[in-house]
Amino acid sequence: FNEGNNGDIVIEEYNSDISIEQLIGIYNAGDSSNRLFGIEQAGRIHAIEQDKNTTEVLLDITEKVENTDWEQGLLGMAFHPDYETNNRLFVTYTVKNLGADAATLRLSKFVGNNETILLDIEQPYVNHNGGHLVFGPEGYLYVGLGDGGKYNDAFNHAQNLKTFKGSILRLNVDGDTYAIPSDNPFVG
Repeated sequence: FNEGNNGDIVIEEYNSDISIEQLIGIYNAGDSSNRLFGIEQAGRIHAIEQDKNTTEVLLDITEKVENTDWEQGLLGMAFHPDYETNNRLFVTYTVKNLGADAATLRLSKFVGNNETILLDIEQPYVNHNGGHLVFGPEGYLYVGLGDGGKYNDAFNHAQNLKTFKGSILRLNVDGDTYAIPSDNPFVG
């Protein structure tokens, strides 16, 4: 998808030779490389170039990712706004080996293959994990979290300010871990 000069959305073919199983999103790193990046739910991020008929795997964390339920897996990705210079990539995924009835959604920062775990959100069920990531115009990372599973927000997590479940978190991720911005109305 591209935006034309008049504001209309234009669909352009990029590379129809590429097929990624369980593709859940396509992203641009904003790094001047003219590559697109596809998330494979099983735990890989593929670099896609317009003139190549194969992908290059940018990140492979399949051994860490639980992908047995259709709402689990590598669920989100966001390139740091300064990715071209700092090589920071953020992902959310469900953690492997926790059992069949529960899940943990993990937010991690990767620099190359080096992972720093920033946040783990335990879920009472395997579904409704959320996981979408995006950087806002002020440079903070927004993390969408599911309500914890079952159905219809069964535990009223999305209406409860005492849990992260069912929320959108706004985080400053420019340090070694994360920080809550001081203008967050719920600080403290």
